[in-house]
Amino acid sequence: MSPVSKPRKKSGSSARKPSRRSGSSARSARLRLPGLKEVYRAFCDAGPVFAALPDALEAELWISTHLGLLQESSPDRGAGLLAALLDLVDELERTGRPEACAMLHGLAAIGPAALHEPAASAADRMSAAAAHQGRSWPQPRWLDLLGQTTPGDCWHTMDRYGELEQILCTFVHRDGDRPHGILIERDHSWHGAAIDITAIDDTEGCRKHLAKAARKDGSELLPLTHTAAHHALKDAFTAFLAHGLASPARPDVHPDEEFFSALAFSVARSRQLDTQAPEGDQPSLAETWDEAARDALVQEYLASPAGVAQDTTLGRMAPKLLIRLSVDVLGRDPRRIGPATLTRIFTDALPGSLLLPDALLDEVPAAITGYYTWLAEQHLPRQDRKEVLRVLRRRTAALPRVLAASPQPLRAYIADIQQGGHDGDVLQAVIDRRGFVIPEPGQRWAPAGIDSEDVDDLDPADEEERALLVQEEMRARRVPRRLHPVHEVLANQLWLDNPPQLWSAAQRLRDTGLSREQVLDRLADVLSEHLSKVLQAAPDQVPGLEHYTRSLDALGHSA
Repeated sequence: MSPVSKPRKKSGSSARKPSRRSGSSARSARLRLPGLKEVYRAFCDAGPVFAALPDALEAELWISTHLGLLQESSPDRGAGLLAALLDLVDELERTGRPEACAMLHGLAAIGPAALHEPAASAADRMSAAAAHQGRSWPQPRWLDLLGQTTPGDCWHTMDRYGELEQILCTFVHRDGDRPHGILIERDHSWHGAAIDITAIDDTEGCRKHLAKAARKDGSELLPLTHTAAHHALKDAFTAFLAHGLASPARPDVHPDEEFFSALAFSVARSRQLDTQAPEGDQPSLAETWDEAARDALVQEYLASPAGVAQDTTLGRMAPKLLIRLSVDVLGRDPRRIGPATLTRIFTDALPGSLLLPDALLDEVPAAITGYYTWLAEQHLPRQDRKEVLRVLRRRTAALPRVLAASPQPLRAYIADIQQGGHDGDVLQAVIDRRGFVIPEPGQRWAPAGIDSEDVDDLDPADEEERALLVQEEMRARRVPRRLHPVHEVLANQLWLDNPPQLWSAAQRLRDTGLSREQVLDRLADVLSEHLSKVLQAAPDQVPGLEHYTRSLDALGHSA
């Protein structure tokens, strides 16, 4: 396979600064994104390089490469990118140069669909202004061929796990010159997103390579209709724009420069595959795998010998969680598993979703292995299971360590739970209680002059750091210093749920409409009063815990 060569600007090329002689001088020069002014200027100055390119294909790839630079650097590949492109159209029109007009035609042909009309209209205005002024307007001989291609054969191949799909679509310009193609790789273990894009000039060599690789993998290279290819590429590009290449938990996974260089070109070519033949309405994955379908698959597993062998609360909980992660996080049919799918589950999905106390971490591998081994036996040919089970063993062996090191902020709130920690309702109740006394990172009080990140980094499970968190909140709320120790004791009692009457009282007070801070202050008043009586009482008259709990029980009741 050989990617189409991409033209490079020669060091000796004569770049000119923009002229303001355009007939569009009356148009506003106000930029939507003024911070990109130098980028627009560089694009305009490259006009002579663009006009000197040898053919339409090289010109289209040049446009795609430079659009890719904008796409790669744009944090918002939606409205923000379109605003930048509209700025670029305006700047090109303002130069009044013939090569800028040619670049506008290139943007209309290769840019996003929403750019076609603005770019084409700007080019028409420039041509009309030149004609009105009687100016000669030389244009590249290939200008009318931009975007004018005829689709040829389309092919695709899928690996035996249904995870990696490769799609080859061929094209030729209207003049029959430079047959070429696009090769798209889709990752069906991640929403079917496009993960690699290449422009191809040796289409026959690429087709033979794909056929050979498919045979080696035990699959085959199959023809695709233009309509099917169009919808497959549209879905692949849409999934990439929506989900990227990985979950937000893996910010290091992103496309390389070559991906963005060919993106606009490939999207434009995919539009030319649309024969206007509508694809039959297909239900979405979430609709196919609604709660009833998910529960049916769980029950099928639990009724099997493998499911009976894992008859624990965690063993019953794991299948439903894994199904949810496949459908909702990976965009993947939960019955389809392979090495890439399992890797995605263990790297993109589980660490951010599975929240368990330390006491249960060692039980996780058996629960997950039991379900996935059953799934492989039900839905994979025998010869394909070996690699899947090898990946499964390796990933599950490391999972307790991965989960223990997970950056989930809520882990600190439940890590020490021993009794009943396998029950999701119990865990949620603990998180509610402890999150009430020490809010999660991002929601904590920080006094003026203290970096909120320093407060968020404190560990509420550590008694000393919990005390610091309480002190910082008291300072931020300007609670009198004499009450800080009382609030520290109160925080420890709520964290440990001792006495349990304390959290019950807090919930009743909260239900009356009091804010969290007001509830804590009311509880602190009761605790302070109790401690004062303890300190002031004679040794044989010290009030016991029952005095404190009776006071708590009296709180929050309606009159």
